Amino acid sequence: MTVHTGKGKNNPWHRYWGRGFKRYVWNNTGDRATLLDARGRALDSCSWGRSGRGWANC
Repeated sequence: MTVHTGKGKNNPWHRYWGRGFKRYVWNNTGDRATLLDARGRALDSCSWGRSGRGWANC
């Protein structure tokens, strides 16, 4: 599954957060995203290190 910050149509392989282009979410020096289930339990996480390519594959 790929999780996108921007807008798009959800399907089984791609999920979209729906954020606009001028609403920055990720820090250029490092961040962590955590995927939670409906009860708030962590299922997976992905870390962004330093600036570099514009995507992370976890």
